[in-house]
Amino acid sequence: MRSNNTPRPQVRGFTLLEVLIALAIFISAAVVIDSAIQGRLKQHQQNQDRILATWLAENYLLGVSSGIELAEKPKVEKINYGNDTWQVSVQSFATEREGLWRFEVMVFDEQADVKNDGAIAGITRLVVR
Repeated sequence: MRSNNTPRPQVRGFTLLEVLIALAIFISAAVVIDSAIQGRLKQHQQNQDRILATWLAENYLLGVSSGIELAEKPKVEKINYGNDTWQVSVQSFATEREGLWRFEVMVFDEQADVKNDGAIAGITRLVVR
């Protein structure tokens, strides 16, 4: 038979305060990491939009050199490209040299106000016509 007077081994654990402090540190680190990831994702999306808009402007300029009408007023049209809808503004300017035109192609997202918002991408080229 055992005696009740034998010393029991002490079980040591974390106190509630220690657990709460560790949890607070973990949550703070998770919030910092999450905000950093969200910032990178937003930057990635902006870069992807800029690349698509630049490709669209370059492709549009190919059309300009192959026969789009010359117009000194900006011409704006909506184009579906890369699973998105874009607004493309094209304006041509006569230069001092006869037959040499300067074309400006600006690409905006679908909701942008072409007159007031900044373009996502733009290209200016000289074209002989």
